[in-house]
Amino acid sequence: MFEYLRDAYGNPPLFVEENGYGIGRRESDDLNDTDRINYLNGFIGSMLDAIRNGANVKGYFVWSFIDVFEFLTGYQSRCGLYHVDFDDENRKRTPKLSAIWYSKLLERKDGMKLNKTAMDTEYYARW
Repeated sequence: MFEYLRDAYGNPPLFVEENGYGIGRRESDDLNDTDRINYLNGFIGSMLDAIRNGANVKGYFVWSFIDVFEFLTGYQSRCGLYHVDFDDENRKRTPKLSAIWYSKLLERKDGMKLNKTAMDTEYYARW
């Protein structure tokens, strides 16, 4: 997509806004959001490949930092990197696995790995 925009429109500056992966409410697995990590890893990896190939990507914004009220699905869709307990009057926030993954991504420039689950399976960034 980025390379198409580069070629078709003269390589304009591009900003990716609100890119993320909403997951339906699964109470038992809210914090272990490996589907979101897979999506973000694929998208960000492809974006970095396009940048290396000359695409003029200037910014990227993941959606969203915390679980929020979504217009069409209310509180049922969990889009945030941090879980919000809407049943708690203090709205307790807990980092999901994707928050830890994204934090590691931002901290390092030479690739990274992060345990996927309690098992020995690991995620590796492609770059």
